[in-house]
Amino acid sequence: METLFRDETSKLDLQNIDESMLDLYASRVTSKLNEIDEDTIDFAEFCNIINDSNSVSSWKRKKAIFEINDLNGNGKLLPNDLEIALMMIDLAPSNIRYVNIFEVFCSYDVENKASLNFAQFRELIGTPNVMSKSLRNKTAHEIFQIFAIDGRLSFSALVKLWSQYCVDVKYELSLREIEENISSFDKARECLIPWFRSRRRMSLLQSFVLKESQSYMEKLVELREEIVDARKRATSKRDIVKRQKTHLKRVESRKTLIVSSAPNRSDCKFLHERRKKKYLSKRRCAVDNLQIRTAALESKERDTIILDRIHRQKKEENHVVQNAMDRINISSQNIKSLPSAYPQKLHEVKIFDASRNQISTFPPSVFYHLISLRKLVLSRNRLTSLPHEISHLAKLEVLLLDQNELGHIPPLKDLESLLVLDVTSNKITRIPVLNNTLKVILASSNLLQELPINLGDLSNLEYLQVNNNCISYLPESISNLTHLHRLEICSNELRALPSNFAISSLEVLRLSYNRVQVLPESLKQMKKLEVLDFSENNISRLENIQSCVSLVSLECKNCQLDLSQYLPMAEGLELADLSANSIAVLPKEIALWRNLCFLNLQYNLLEEVPQEIGALYNLQTLNVSHNKIRTLPNEFCLMTSLLKLDFSYNLLHELPQNFGALQELTTLNCRSNSLSGLPPTFHRLQEIKEVDLAFNTFQKFDPCLTHLPIRHLNLEGNQISKLPSSVAEMKSIDILNLNHNQIKAIPLELADLKQKLCLESNPISDITMYSKDLNQVFKFMQKERFIYTAVVEEWNVKKEFFMKGKLLFNDFYKGVLWRVENTENVDGEQAEYTLQSEFYQKRLRELFFHCKLHGNPPVYEYLDESTIERRNAEASILEERRSRRAEEAKDLDTQRKADEHDKYLGDFHNRQMNALDKIERKQKLDKKSKLELLEEVQRRLRNKEQHILKQSIQKKDDEKQFKKFASKLFNENPAEQRLLPVEISPCWK
Repeated sequence: METLFRDETSKLDLQNIDESMLDLYASRVTSKLNEIDEDTIDFAEFCNIINDSNSVSSWKRKKAIFEINDLNGNGKLLPNDLEIALMMIDLAPSNIRYVNIFEVFCSYDVENKASLNFAQFRELIGTPNVMSKSLRNKTAHEIFQIFAIDGRLSFSALVKLWSQYCVDVKYELSLREIEENISSFDKARECLIPWFRSRRRMSLLQSFVLKESQSYMEKLVELREEIVDARKRATSKRDIVKRQKTHLKRVESRKTLIVSSAPNRSDCKFLHERRKKKYLSKRRCAVDNLQIRTAALESKERDTIILDRIHRQKKEENHVVQNAMDRINISSQNIKSLPSAYPQKLHEVKIFDASRNQISTFPPSVFYHLISLRKLVLSRNRLTSLPHEISHLAKLEVLLLDQNELGHIPPLKDLESLLVLDVTSNKITRIPVLNNTLKVILASSNLLQELPINLGDLSNLEYLQVNNNCISYLPESISNLTHLHRLEICSNELRALPSNFAISSLEVLRLSYNRVQVLPESLKQMKKLEVLDFSENNISRLENIQSCVSLVSLECKNCQLDLSQYLPMAEGLELADLSANSIAVLPKEIALWRNLCFLNLQYNLLEEVPQEIGALYNLQTLNVSHNKIRTLPNEFCLMTSLLKLDFSYNLLHELPQNFGALQELTTLNCRSNSLSGLPPTFHRLQEIKEVDLAFNTFQKFDPCLTHLPIRHLNLEGNQISKLPSSVAEMKSIDILNLNHNQIKAIPLELADLKQKLCLESNPISDITMYSKDLNQVFKFMQKERFIYTAVVEEWNVKKEFFMKGKLLFNDFYKGVLWRVENTENVDGEQAEYTLQSEFYQKRLRELFFHCKLHGNPPVYEYLDESTIERRNAEASILEERRSRRAEEAKDLDTQRKADEHDKYLGDFHNRQMNALDKIERKQKLDKKSKLELLEEVQRRLRNKEQHILKQSIQKKDDEKQFKKFASKLFNENPAEQRLLPVEISPCWK
């Protein structure tokens, strides 16, 4: 019923009102409940009760009311539910004097839809006392169709229908004792308009019924809680009665049993003791059974755990046995321990991989079975120690023990075939005694403080890696490693290298992140050295590596180098990382590094770049950021192989004029310089993809950038004030960053670059008068672009009409519509429909009045000086014209005021003369006697009566002439004329 009054009673709380509404009839049907003896009532008995109560209702309505009250859904009603159902059936009005139409409506709205269908409406009007008159020659179906909406009749529509067709309004108002307070104005309207009285009474009755229903619903809301409590009490009372009945039945059954047996008192005492003993024995047995079950469950759980452990061990043994051929792979199996017994097939295994498990101890018996093993992988476990029996693996070549928890390793001197030893990421403090056959030792990320003194005995060693340890010095015997090719001692505590550190076979030497201050002179003898890395040290000069002519890679990051005197003479050098040093001048000898591909000089003290750098024609990457470079030589552009160039955070004012010679360049970074423009040859860089020119002094967007295949262009933090419309031609652009500039206008052609443009922190004002949100700005631009060109062309054509004062908005709108429809790729009908929208109508008026005010349409793009001067001249002419018109209007206004003043004076004189005439006539009229006045009035009344009499006589004469004419027209033979007059002739003739 929540939608019952959408207009009249919308302020009421109508939730769950159906039960409260129906319980309002409780006082009328309590007598019917006394006739029922059963606890429940089915549908047939329900229909009989309704028929006996002489209530008129259809079978469908009975069924609906029965289902609504059948809360349990078992097809039967309880007494309190029956009470509610009888209330719904009862249609007797609660007020004796008149029918409450709201009660009747609620009684028939059994579907709780706040409306009635036609069947319910037809049954409603058949209810006694609802109708007091006929339906004015209309059927119920016709009236229902007039007031129903979608086949349903609401309460407000029912009130209108009832007051208009079903009742005598005057009689209903008298029953309800409603007084009709009629004003004099309403009385006059009733005299003029015959139906006004019935309409007023009808509205008065409708408003009273709606107010009455509103108060009725307020009472229902108040009664809701009381009715719910009453239902709860009735239900609890019924349950108590049932429990009492069942208790009485049990007591009576026990009494009958006792009476039938009828034992004596001694027997009763004996039975009582016997029952007590039986109860105690049962309880004792239950406790014993519970203890037995608990013990059984505990033993079963214990046996399950043991069996699971045995099953897991067997599974591991079976997995090992299944792989026991020439290779065993049990990696990543989450194994915690290895079995101690193995079959004879393990003697043939050559590779044993148990990595990525949780093995903490390795059983010694395993090594007796793996006599042919060549590779043992125990990486990523939890091993804390190795058994000495590992020395029995005489054929072992590769031993991988990295990423464990080993504290020490047993001597491995007996492993005569061992070639590779990896103990990376452990807790080893010293390297054990090894065999001289070893070629690779990997011992990084341990706790080593020194290398063994007899390290030089490993004559076959080729690769030694001891990074991330605590080694402070190298033994002198390291120079005896004549076959060593690669030595890595990074991230240690080395302060100096041995004086005889001359390993002629060494090719790679990495000493980064140490404390070495001077390189020994013995490095001059390393003619085969190709990779040298001593970054993050305190080395200031490179004089001892000048003779290392085979160098390919040189890394000297974050040292205190000064290249003003010494530079390695390595013509084959390909990579040079000299960043974060104290280099102030690049020596001319840098031209000897002709094969150089990568050069990093960032974070230095460079103020200029030498001309000889142009000889590095193979250079591909150059990074000289974070220096103090002011200019670049013209020879710089001879490095035609450059791909990446970084000049960020310098003091550059301009780029070389022949910068376009770097045609292979793909990435250019000139961030945070003082550049104000690009060279004219910049448009030749047809391979460039990324350009960063942020935080420079650019004042305009260089047009040459629009013709390059740039994907990422950064112009943030410049002084660009205007964007050319040619920016829209950059089809390959992905990101165009123009944040923190001085852009005030955006060309409409850039509306499609919404997802690619970044325009934050710009004083954009021409468009953002509509919104400060850039997303809204771009939406506006897309809409504006649809009409802007047509508006400009139409204004240029009709500007002369405006100057003559003959241009109207309708003419302007028709011209714009015609130009939009004739635009390519635009549908004419769609264009007309679009321009009729509210936005475009409003925007066209704004543009029209902007043109009239300023003489030209608004501009969203960059304008040259001549165009700006022309627009200013037109604006000044328009302003002069406007001021001249204002003066003319002022003169006309002055003349108009003077004329109005003269006219007022003339009108005042006329009014004065008329007033004098009225006074004279009044004086003359006062002199006449009252008798003369009465005679004059009577004379006028007689004249009026005579005039009315003459009109009635003339009307009758006209009717007689018309009848004679009609009789002659339809009855040519006077003998055949009918004798009966027309008024009493039968209608069927």
